[in-house]
Amino acid sequence: MFKAWVMICALNSPTNCITFEDEWGPYPTHRECTARVEQMIGVIVPTMPSVVEVKFRCEALKSV
Repeated sequence: MFKAWVMICALNSPTNCITFEDEWGPYPTHRECTARVEQMIGVIVPTMPSVVEVKFRCEALKSV
């Protein structure tokens, strides 16, 4: 299972990045997780002023 994370840094504040944690997952495959990351980026980026950098991670969750 994978959990999606997105981090976005803006030009007006490059050292103050914002991290977004997905609330829909977790996802059974890495591929599904990256598809969700793409959705998240598509929604988040238009709301941000002067996006400089977008990073993401699909974190593998440990089984309980």
